[in-house]
Amino acid sequence: MLRSILLGVWICVVALTSLFAILWLNSGNSSTKTIDEKGEIIKLDSINVPVIADSQVTGYVIAQLDFVIDPTKSKMIPMPIEVFISGETYAFLYDRRGQDLKRKVSRLGKTMDDLRNSINARYNVEVVRAIEIRQLDFLTKDEIRDIKMRKSAN
Repeated sequence: MLRSILLGVWICVVALTSLFAILWLNSGNSSTKTIDEKGEIIKLDSINVPVIADSQVTGYVIAQLDFVIDPTKSKMIPMPIEVFISGETYAFLYDRRGQDLKRKVSRLGKTMDDLRNSINARYNVEVVRAIEIRQLDFLTKDEIRDIKMRKSAN
């Protein structure tokens, strides 16, 4: 009887220790990281934006972007900053043609400046200071189909 009780207590201790360890390790993986008193980095998850031409989806823009923001000015935005930036980025990339991004790689810096200006103009607050690109791809419908075919063949 005593052995069963000790075994139960041991299992509870191990489970709680594991839970606290996981929570402690994940606390450092926040999507918002402070880089100094003047700015924070917001890392957005992957955004998949369809490119529509002639009433058909011709491909997708896949983007992963990091934004350096001013934390004091971000408090002026009436919604969570991650949601605001994600929505504005999606709308901006949707309005732009993904095919234009593929063809005009040399203008990528200007495109990111336009995105930053578009986000800041929404509430007339200079909240985004810089944008870093982790991934920016354009995949046509045919490329996606080829990838699916290769996966199903394996």
